[in-house]
Amino acid sequence: ASMKSGVTQLTAKTDEEAIALARKLAGFLPANNLDEVIGDTIDEREAIAYLQNLAGNEDINKREYLLSCAAVSQAALASIPPTHRNMVRADILKQLILALM
Repeated sequence: ASMKSGVTQLTAKTDEEAIALARKLAGFLPANNLDEVIGDTIDEREAIAYLQNLAGNEDINKREYLLSCAAVSQAALASIPPTHRNMVRADILKQLILALM
């Protein structure tokens, strides 16, 4: 259709190029939708529940789920002052989701 109308802005020759282009374009979108869902802070229980939901919907696989759970765990954040852990956990979770999606 784009060849007939000439309205296409971006094209890719292969599926791999299209995926890479889509990821690049997605990087330009604001991440504030995650800020609304996750907020500035999140405790471990809420973070794990969010990841369980993603895994249950098959948005992430089991390995990604387990790695993400480990990254937001109390053990992983033990060296962070307790007053900052939930804020750091929220930032980590947002970046994990952006990387996985």
